[in-house]
Amino acid sequence: MIRCLFLRILTETQLRHKAVLGAGAFFTVCIVALLAKADSKLPQFESQIDRPSTLHSPFENTMAMVRWNSYHPERIPLLEKYSPFFHSLHFSMPDHTPPSEFDAFGNHNKDHVPGEPIPHNLTYDTWPAAELVYLQLARTMRLILETPKTAPGGASEIDGLLYFHFDAWIDPMAYADANMENMWFPDVVDKNPPRGGGPQYECMTETSRYNWWGFDEEHQNFQASAMAAASVVDNFQMGFVVNPSEWCVGWTDIYYIPRRFFKDYIFLSEIFGGFEVFHEVAVPTIIHIIDESRRRHPFIPVTDRFGECFGSCCDGNPSEADVLWHRCGHRLDYLNDAVIAAHYTRLETEAKEIGEPLHKVANGRKDSPPSGGFTKEALKAIQQGVDVQGELTYLEALSEEEKEKVKTELTRIQELKAFWEGGSM
Repeated sequence: MIRCLFLRILTETQLRHKAVLGAGAFFTVCIVALLAKADSKLPQFESQIDRPSTLHSPFENTMAMVRWNSYHPERIPLLEKYSPFFHSLHFSMPDHTPPSEFDAFGNHNKDHVPGEPIPHNLTYDTWPAAELVYLQLARTMRLILETPKTAPGGASEIDGLLYFHFDAWIDPMAYADANMENMWFPDVVDKNPPRGGGPQYECMTETSRYNWWGFDEEHQNFQASAMAAASVVDNFQMGFVVNPSEWCVGWTDIYYIPRRFFKDYIFLSEIFGGFEVFHEVAVPTIIHIIDESRRRHPFIPVTDRFGECFGSCCDGNPSEADVLWHRCGHRLDYLNDAVIAAHYTRLETEAKEIGEPLHKVANGRKDSPPSGGFTKEALKAIQQGVDVQGELTYLEALSEEEKEKVKTELTRIQELKAFWEGGSM
C-alpha cells in the first residue's frame, strides 16, 4: 500500500522513479514510515533555564558537528580548540580514519569496508555525500538519543547539536543569551543571485519568488523532489503541518537543532533523504515544517533566524576585523595566518575564563580602562560620592586634574539623580 502511495505521488509530481528514489532509499523510507505509524502523536516537552554564578559556555551541553566535504585532517588540531566550549565534538570527513581505536564515548572505531554501511559513532563519521549530509546529522542525533544514561562519556546529557563547516567560524561565548530550546537558521541576504551568494532563507510555492540556480532543469528542479517528500509526510497524517506545494531554500553551513526536535528532524530527514532532496532545499524545508508544527501560537516561532553571520555559502576573504566583529561567518581562509590567528586566539582567551566566578569581572571588563577614562581609584571616588554625602576626603590620593574630573562627574550624576527622583514621567 505504501509503495502505491509513493508511485502515485511521484506520478503527480512528474518525477521518474529511478532518478529520484533508489531501491535502498525506498526501503529506508518504508521502514521509517512503518515505525512512525506506531506513534502518530507529536510528544510534549517542558523547558528549564539555568542561571549559573560562574562563567559557562552556552554550548556546554551541545555537540558540535564539524563538517569537511573533502579530506583535510591537518585542520583537526585547530578545530579541537572548540572543545572547551562544547559537550563534545563530532568530526564528519570523507575517508577519515580516526587516530585511536576508540572514540571519546568508548565506541570502537573501524575502517570503512566497501559494501558495508558508512562507519560512524558519536565522535566521527566518514559520510561522503555533501548534498545529503543532513542524513548523517540525523544518524548522529539517533545515536545520541539511543545512548543509555549509564554509558560513559555522558552522551545522554547532550541537549542540542550545532552543525557548521570547518571553514565557518563561531564565537561560542557571543551566544550566551541565545535560546537553546529553539532551532537556529541563518537568514542571509543574497546580494548576487542566482549564484553569487546565499541562498537566502525563503519558503515559496512558485520559483518566480527567488532567482536561484537550483530551480532550473539543468539541476533537476530541486523543488520537485522536495514537494514529493512533503506530500509523503502529509499523507502520513502524523500531526505535522505541511503544505505539499511549498518548499524552502537556505544556507545550511551553520545551524542548530535542540534535542527536543531530534526525533522530528530524524524522521523528516529520512523522508527527504529518500527522495535525495538537495541539502539547501531539504534542511530549510524540514526546519520550516518543524517550526509550523511545533509552535504553540501562530505568532511565536520555534526558529530563531539569525542574520548577523558574515558571508554566505560562497563568500570569503573576511578581514581580522570581520572575524572579531561577527559572532559567526563563512569562509575562513586557512592560508591567511593573521585571520586564523585572530579567531583561534580569541577562542583560547575565552576558554581560559570558563568556570571563573562572574563576580570577579567588574562592569564586564577585566583589563585596564581605555586611555582617557577614569582609573579604578577615580571610579571608586565617583561611586562613594554618589552614595555618601559630605566632604570629599577620599579624593586626596588623586591628581588635581583627576579631582576636577571627578567633581564635574559627581555634579552631573547628582543632577541626573535629582531628575530621576522627580517623579515626572
